[in-house]
Amino acid sequence: MLTCIDIGCVEHGEEESIQHLIDAHHPDLLLGFDPLAHDGLEQINGTWVVTRQMAAWTEITTLTFLERGMCSGVVDREDHDGVSVQAFDVASLIWSLPGDLILKLDCEGSEYPILHHLIDTKADSRLKLALVEWHEGQDRHDHAGDQGFILEHFGAPIKKWDSMAGVA
Repeated sequence: MLTCIDIGCVEHGEEESIQHLIDAHHPDLLLGFDPLAHDGLEQINGTWVVTRQMAAWTEITTLTFLERGMCSGVVDREDHDGVSVQAFDVASLIWSLPGDLILKLDCEGSEYPILHHLIDTKADSRLKLALVEWHEGQDRHDHAGDQGFILEHFGAPIKKWDSMAGVA
């Protein structure tokens, strides 16, 4: 069984990550998460797609979500205007799922703390592949993102994700 976890699954204009993932990987199940998503269940080209209105993070908590179109994202500080959104622990989700897993991250700077967390919890070793759209200079969080460290220490292959075309 192959499951794709799509963090940042909401379509913006021509950006269609769910369809790109289905076309490229033909998963049995796709779990899509985004603070702007609607909770839902549907079948697309033989893939069951579950979408949840939640943010991916390093723990189960409530975060502030800033709505800024394609640059929307969560912050782990309360010094911003925004709305509260429920967040889940990506590592816990990964450890709870059976079979092969592909993770796609397009989360406007949150990829850095999430990927560090996956390394720290060794959840990265459960992944067949990680697809990451890197957001340099958009880190809204209190620690700097170190792409080189992540690429060197991550326990699964990482490919660059292009939000318009899928894998670059």
